[in-house]
Amino acid sequence: MASYRERLIGTWRLVSFEARNGAGETYYPMGQGLVGLLLYMPDGHMSVQLMSPARPQFASPAYGAGDDADWAKVARGYFAYAGRFTVDEAAPAVTHHVEMALNSYWPGRAQTRNIRLDGDELELSGESHAKTGDTDTAYVRWRRTP
Repeated sequence: MASYRERLIGTWRLVSFEARNGAGETYYPMGQGLVGLLLYMPDGHMSVQLMSPARPQFASPAYGAGDDADWAKVARGYFAYAGRFTVDEAAPAVTHHVEMALNSYWPGRAQTRNIRLDGDELELSGESHAKTGDTDTAYVRWRRTP
């Protein structure tokens, strides 16, 4: 049977992103209806991007269009980071070694997620830091693209 690392390689489309707090209540940190891509490359690089389709649209296609308030609104509906990844086959878990990210806190830090694979379905779960300061559990579900 192929290793977890081998089974992760490829392109995944977002199915859902939800979190649960300590009381077991489910909430959606970025809202519902997100679109997203997760890429795992054979050379050990990864990239993830999530986007709310409800983000406001700039009036111009020019890079840098809009003022700081416009950019703040647009950035709240977007989540992205990239770097290298390693897999703990025994756990099983994947660690994303963040090299660049929209959130300026994340570069240089590791994000470890538990792996659950079922055919072309992937669930990554792990700690999620809520705006309230609590540490909740995030569940991000993906489907492999053909």
